[in-house]
Formats: sequence, structure tokens, C-alpha cells
Amino acid sequence: MKKLHMHLYECAKCSCVFGVKDCDEMDQDAIVCPHCQYEEYLRDESYGFFTATV
Repeated sequence: MKKLHMHLYECAKCSCVFGVKDCDEMDQDAIVCPHCQYEEYLRDESYGFFTATV
């Protein structure tokens, strides 16, 4: 099974929780909430591994 390194975020405005793949090409400062499109309400909740099971 393939494991991906992920950053998990939560938006304090709309309570959306989502993960973003950790890679060198990704600017982590450019991330916005996929639901409400705000970045100032994001909280970096966790860092971990995502394992694809399909």
C-alpha cells in the first residue's frame, strides 16, 4: 500500500477538515479552505500518513 505524507487542516470559519499532500512543490502558505476559500481561519491540526486502501 502506498503511504502519503499529509498535513491536516481545520477551518475555524466553516469547520471543514481536509488534508493536503506534503511535497516540495506545494507552497503550504498558499492553502485555502476548499469550502469557504478563506485562509486566515485555517489551523494546522496535524501531520501524518495517509494510506490508500483502494
